[in-house]
Amino acid sequence: MRTELFFKPAHERKLPLLLLCAFIAIRLLFYCLQPWLGIDSQSARSLYPDSATYIAPAKALLDSGRFLNNRGEAEIIRTPGYPLLIALFMKLFHENWVPCLTLFQLAFNAAACVLLIETLKKIGARPKIAYFLGAAALLNPHDAYFAFFILSDSVAQSFFMIFLYFFVKALKDNRTSDFAFAFASLTICIFIRPGSLFLPFFLMIGIVATLIRRGERKRVPAVLAAFLILIAVPIGAWQYRNRTVAGYDGFSAISEANLYFYHSAAINADRNGTSFYDEQQAAIDAPAYRALLETFPPHEAQRRLAIETIRSNIPRYLVLNLRGAALTLVYPGTFDIFRSLPAPESFIAAIRESYLNADWTPERIGGIFRDRFGCATLLNVLLLMWTALLTGAGMIRAIRAKTPERPLVIALIGIFFYHLAVSAGPNGFGTYPRFRLTISFLTLIWIGIGETAKRKTPEDRLTSEEATGAGPFPPSSAQCWPD
Repeated sequence: MRTELFFKPAHERKLPLLLLCAFIAIRLLFYCLQPWLGIDSQSARSLYPDSATYIAPAKALLDSGRFLNNRGEAEIIRTPGYPLLIALFMKLFHENWVPCLTLFQLAFNAAACVLLIETLKKIGARPKIAYFLGAAALLNPHDAYFAFFILSDSVAQSFFMIFLYFFVKALKDNRTSDFAFAFASLTICIFIRPGSLFLPFFLMIGIVATLIRRGERKRVPAVLAAFLILIAVPIGAWQYRNRTVAGYDGFSAISEANLYFYHSAAINADRNGTSFYDEQQAAIDAPAYRALLETFPPHEAQRRLAIETIRSNIPRYLVLNLRGAALTLVYPGTFDIFRSLPAPESFIAAIRESYLNADWTPERIGGIFRDRFGCATLLNVLLLMWTALLTGAGMIRAIRAKTPERPLVIALIGIFFYHLAVSAGPNGFGTYPRFRLTISFLTLIWIGIGETAKRKTPEDRLTSEEATGAGPFPPSSAQCWPD
């Protein structure tokens, strides 16, 4: 009952708010690390080339009310979610918009860590495990690092965690309103980073099947209506806009650019034994590409050439992407965190090349142990490997123990592997550690599920019920958070 909230002791009602304030305060302390990392307002918007592609349409929105790139053309590569946020901060804070936006990103991501705790409790994780994993997410230096920059990754990660919270809540509490909140937050996430574009359509099939299996057919029309209004219509409207202003039928032309400049270039590099980055440069000036540009727009030329290359190299392409998926899980975040420091730049490049090509000589290994950055990278790799193993173990335990409910297990497994496949670059090239933010919270959720699934005995379940007074799962977050 929702009224149970008012019968809890005052200190229990205040706990979520105190936790949120504590998490935000701790995460904001990370802001003090920026000078040590060599990050200021200028580098926050220039260190990563992608930043300029978000800032340009934001300025265009303020100047002309139109979504344009830096050439004054209709922007179809970037979606409007993150540029709208930038434009809001530009309007509110003027020349101080960069530090204000990065502070917001840090605080918003800290709030998402609190929602991770609530999600874990909802799934059935013990409070100690939930708080430990929430703290691990909060103190994750790699995830916090990307809140320092004008990049969409951190905000998208936070909205994705909001989606996961309401999605789990919807399946557990059987409330249609939770599905609506899940759909809305997922749509916002898609408009910030379009990698999740196809996920809702797969999820909708599973949701309808689950409702029918539970004998709740009457809820299907309401859930379908929420899906259409909150997901299908906004996505369709943006595609219609792209078709109208640029003759592009898709949601974001970044997909064609990635196919050509990353996936196709990686195939050519692996096939020819050449450098991936050299192949990327060659792709820009390729005669076939230049010839197609005389007839087709860039996105169409890129799509045609990339599909032709992939079709003729399908086995090679599959192998490259499988290796890329593995590297996404264990690619050291130190490659990102120390990027702003000039001293280890060449060393980072050398280790990255060795890591991607498995080129380990005694001299290279010795150099790693003699360098502080090298030791930090090695520890980072070991931690990521351990995390990946725990994630896999969590999935296996959940399947065997049938805990939590099977529809939720299947859905979370599907969501994890969908984003792993989308984030995975060809053989690690083009997949940088920042792309792991999409599945960062998911790995912790699976670790929590794995710990929960260990409790198989009736005695354990009885102990859990007696401790919570709420059946086989701890109190829902609905009992902790008022409407």
